[in-house]
Amino acid sequence: MNRLHRWLLRIWNRIRGRRSFVVVASFDHPAYWDKADYICDGIDDQVEIQAAIDYVEAMGGGIVVMTPGRFNQSTGIKTASGVKLRGTRANDDRRKEDE
Repeated sequence: MNRLHRWLLRIWNRIRGRRSFVVVASFDHPAYWDKADYICDGIDDQVEIQAAIDYVEAMGGGIVVMTPGRFNQSTGIKTASGVKLRGTRANDDRRKEDE
């Protein structure tokens, strides 16, 4: 998505007063896959999580919800202004992989 497209989406959503809500599902809970916008594969899950954050930021802000399960990260994720990252208590096992 180029900068102009992101800018237009942000303006459009502000006019409509709408904020985005995106779901990221873990690889080990297939029951959530049909409800998810992004599905992690268990390897470098920060890629899918970051894509969801970037999408919500481009839409003018909102919430990225992570389903219960394990999310494996080999690097960190970058938060964005106007984007909230939420999970469930079951996500307490999120951790950075040991190198």
